[in-house]
Parts: sequence; C-alpha cells; structure tokens
Amino acid sequence: MLIFRSAAIKEVKGFDESLPVSEDRELIFRMLNKQYGCGSVQIPLVNFYVHPNPRLSTSDNLLRQVKCDATIVKRYMGFIEQHPTLASRYLNLLARREREAGLFDQARLTLKLLLKIRPYDVRALRRLALWPLTGR
Repeated sequence: MLIFRSAAIKEVKGFDESLPVSEDRELIFRMLNKQYGCGSVQIPLVNFYVHPNPRLSTSDNLLRQVKCDATIVKRYMGFIEQHPTLASRYLNLLARREREAGLFDQARLTLKLLLKIRPYDVRALRRLALWPLTGR
C-alpha cells in the first residue's frame, strides 16, 4: 500500500472523478509526477467496507478500463518515458487489457510504444512475437 500525506492529496485536488475506473492510478501518477514523496506501509492502517455491488474494474467493464488507462498514459507520457520500469509495468498491463478487449492493433501499438522507452523489455518482445500465433 502506498501512502501520501493528506495535505499533498488535497493540494492536487484528490481523485479525478471524471475517470470511472483507474482513478487511483491516475492520482499516483499525478502525485509522483509533481514529485510528492510516498511511503510504503506493510501493516493495516484502516478498516474498509467492501460493497456488494459489482466492481467497475472487472472484465465486464474492460473497455471502460482500457479507455481510462489510455487516458492516463496520454496525460503522463512524459513522466512514463522518464521511468522505464514504471513504463514496463503499466504499458504491459494496458496492452494485455487492450488485447483482452479485442483491441489487437491498439495492443500492438502500446507494446511498440513501450519498446521505444525500454527497447529490451522481454515481456513486450515476447508478446509481440507470440500474440499473433495465439489468435491475433
């Protein structure tokens, strides 16, 4: 779990409520892009309620999630380009979701974008080589 100071979150105006999903990732990118420090805590700090309704970030809402994730990539491309490890993690995730949503061409473009940032990203290279063999 990542933690930020509440004053810092208030300073950047909190979550972007225009994003129906991935708003937590967008906030993290925004905080890190503005060079707010964060910490990692390994112990539970809060209790929370898990509502009985379906989550928005499930396969039923995959297209919505892909759209939000792609929006985040566009907003923070400069930041992502400066952090190859983050780029690998996030762009591989986006490409996998795009492929699962049937957006095969977009998934390939996302992987090619990642390879411009991190040319020897093994996962991206493997996916570009193997995905055509497994059905688009």
